[in-house]
Amino acid sequence: MVAVCREHGCFFTVYPPGWAPYLRAPLADVDAGDGRPRSQAWLATLFVAAVRAAAGELWPEESVGAPACARTQHRHIARCGELLGLSEEWSWESRASLLLVPLATMRDARQRWSQSSLRRVRGPTVKSVLDAFTFDESTWRRLVEAGTEAGLWGPAWWVGENGVLGRLFPS
Repeated sequence: MVAVCREHGCFFTVYPPGWAPYLRAPLADVDAGDGRPRSQAWLATLFVAAVRAAAGELWPEESVGAPACARTQHRHIARCGELLGLSEEWSWESRASLLLVPLATMRDARQRWSQSSLRRVRGPTVKSVLDAFTFDESTWRRLVEAGTEAGLWGPAWWVGENGVLGRLFPS
């Protein structure tokens, strides 16, 4: 939803909890604590391309008659890697700490990520990090903060109970 601040005369976009700017899927299922298997919870999120690749479901090279193609799956998996801290630009140690993922899991995933750019390798690598997640009410917040830290989107804001807009993660 696009909203306007009448006091300041500016417009901004409002996203529901668990979503981030410009994504067509949530980062995390905010109801994932309902006992569903973890891989099922990730299928309704930005991570669907990686989870599908980990299951051996590689999208076709051409999108004729298919909802998506190999390039799209590769691009989505790459974005997941950036978000999780698997790409070279980010500190995997700080991302592991932020996301509450064991350091050994993140270190091993980072090593596998750097060894291949193939979807059949990177998809399971992303899923190995997702499998180490603890689902709770803070999962989506941790992912939004990771994306903000990675520069994938700008700072996240939150409307408090008092109706005042403030940064979700103070700098």
